[in-house]
Amino acid sequence: MCCYESFVHPAIRRYEKNDGVAVLQLSQKYTSWDSTPTEADIQGFYSSEPDFFLVAELDRRIVGFVYGRESKSVPDEALRRWKATKVGSVEVLAVEGQYRRRGIATLLLNPPVRGLRGERN
Repeated sequence: MCCYESFVHPAIRRYEKNDGVAVLQLSQKYTSWDSTPTEADIQGFYSSEPDFFLVAELDRRIVGFVYGRESKSVPDEALRRWKATKVGSVEVLAVEGQYRRRGIATLLLNPPVRGLRGERN
Protein backbone atom coordinates (compact mmCIF):
# COMPACT_ATOMS: atom_id res chain seq x y z
CA MET A 1 0.00 0.00 0.00
CA CYS A 2 1.31 3.45 -0.88
CA CYS A 3 2.07 6.15 1.62
CA TYR A 4 1.47 9.90 1.07
CA GLU A 5 2.71 11.74 -1.97
CA SER A 6 5.76 13.88 -1.47
CA PHE A 7 4.33 16.61 -3.72
CA VAL A 8 0.74 17.69 -3.48
CA HIS A 9 -1.21 19.75 -5.98
CA PRO A 10 -3.29 22.36 -4.19
CA ALA A 11 -5.15 25.07 -6.02
CA ILE A 12 -3.33 28.39 -5.69
CA ARG A 13 -5.76 31.28 -5.79
CA ARG A 14 -6.30 34.80 -4.53
CA TYR A 15 -7.44 35.21 -0.97
CA GLU A 16 -11.19 35.70 -0.55
CA LYS A 17 -12.89 37.25 2.46
CA ASN A 18 -14.37 33.93 3.56
CA ASP A 19 -10.79 32.54 3.89
CA GLY A 20 -10.16 34.82 6.87
CA VAL A 21 -10.75 32.32 9.68
CA ALA A 22 -8.54 29.63 8.10
CA VAL A 23 -5.75 32.11 7.35
CA LEU A 24 -5.94 33.51 10.87
CA GLN A 25 -5.73 30.00 12.35
CA LEU A 26 -2.73 29.12 10.18
CA SER A 27 -0.97 32.34 11.03
CA GLN A 28 -1.55 31.89 14.77
CA LYS A 29 -0.20 28.36 14.64
CA TYR A 30 2.70 28.68 12.19
CA THR A 31 4.05 32.24 12.08
CA SER A 32 6.53 33.71 14.52
CA TRP A 33 5.25 35.59 17.55
CA ASP A 34 6.50 38.92 16.21
CA SER A 35 4.84 38.62 12.80
CA THR A 36 1.53 36.90 13.53
CA PRO A 37 -1.14 38.92 11.73
CA THR A 38 -4.37 39.83 13.45
CA GLU A 39 -7.79 39.70 11.83
CA ALA A 40 -7.45 43.43 11.09
CA ASP A 41 -4.02 42.85 9.51
CA ILE A 42 -5.46 40.15 7.27
CA GLN A 43 -8.25 42.44 6.09
CA GLY A 44 -5.64 45.15 5.49
CA PHE A 45 -3.54 42.76 3.39
CA TYR A 46 -6.60 41.93 1.35
CA SER A 47 -7.55 45.53 0.71
CA SER A 48 -4.04 46.85 0.03
CA GLU A 49 -2.39 44.19 -2.16
CA PRO A 50 -4.93 41.55 -3.25
CA ASP A 51 -2.70 40.31 -6.09
CA PHE A 52 0.00 39.42 -3.55
CA PHE A 53 -2.29 37.64 -1.09
CA LEU A 54 -2.69 34.00 -2.14
CA VAL A 55 -3.91 30.81 -0.53
CA ALA A 56 -3.22 27.15 -1.19
CA GLU A 57 -6.42 25.12 -1.12
CA LEU A 58 -6.43 21.34 -0.96
CA ASP A 59 -9.69 19.39 -0.75
CA ARG A 60 -11.59 22.64 0.06
CA ARG A 61 -9.23 23.40 2.95
CA ILE A 62 -6.72 26.23 3.21
CA VAL A 63 -3.33 24.61 3.88
CA GLY A 64 -1.09 27.61 3.26
CA PHE A 65 -0.97 31.28 2.39
CA VAL A 66 1.41 34.03 1.42
CA TYR A 67 1.12 37.76 1.70
CA GLY A 68 3.61 40.06 0.04
CA ARG A 69 3.80 43.56 -1.28
CA GLU A 70 5.41 45.49 -4.03
CA SER A 71 7.88 48.09 -2.80
CA LYS A 72 6.89 51.35 -4.46
CA SER A 73 9.71 53.66 -3.39
CA VAL A 74 12.85 51.81 -4.42
CA PRO A 75 15.55 54.21 -5.63
CA ASP A 76 16.36 54.01 -9.34
CA GLU A 77 20.00 53.35 -8.48
CA ALA A 78 19.04 50.21 -6.56
CA LEU A 79 16.81 49.00 -9.38
CA ARG A 80 19.66 49.46 -11.87
CA ARG A 81 22.12 47.66 -9.62
CA TRP A 82 19.70 44.77 -9.19
CA LYS A 83 18.76 44.84 -12.88
CA ALA A 84 15.12 45.04 -11.81
CA THR A 85 12.10 47.15 -12.65
CA LYS A 86 10.08 46.10 -9.59
CA VAL A 87 10.88 44.90 -6.10
CA GLY A 88 8.68 43.08 -3.64
CA SER A 89 8.85 41.37 -0.28
CA VAL A 90 7.16 38.48 1.45
CA GLU A 91 5.55 39.67 4.65
CA VAL A 92 4.01 36.39 5.85
CA LEU A 93 4.23 32.83 4.53
CA ALA A 94 2.73 29.82 6.30
CA VAL A 95 2.07 26.21 5.34
CA GLU A 96 0.32 23.73 7.58
CA GLY A 97 2.84 21.43 9.26
CA GLN A 98 1.71 18.17 7.71
CA TYR A 99 2.01 19.68 4.21
CA ARG A 100 5.49 21.16 4.52
CA ARG A 101 8.35 20.04 2.28
CA ARG A 102 5.91 19.19 -0.51
CA GLY A 103 6.31 22.24 -2.75
CA ILE A 104 3.37 24.32 -1.50
CA ALA A 105 5.44 27.35 -0.49
CA THR A 106 7.09 27.34 -3.91
CA LEU A 107 3.68 27.18 -5.59
CA LEU A 108 2.51 30.11 -3.45
CA LEU A 109 5.58 32.20 -4.28
CA ASN A 110 5.65 31.59 -8.03
CA PRO A 111 2.74 33.88 -9.07
CA PRO A 112 3.95 36.98 -7.16
CA VAL A 113 7.50 36.52 -8.41
CA ARG A 114 6.28 36.15 -12.00
CA GLY A 115 4.12 39.26 -11.54
CA LEU A 116 7.07 41.30 -10.31
CA ARG A 117 9.08 40.11 -13.31
CA GLY A 118 6.30 41.25 -15.60
CA GLU A 119 5.44 37.71 -16.67
CA ARG A 120 1.89 36.48 -17.00
CA ASN A 121 0.66 34.00 -14.40
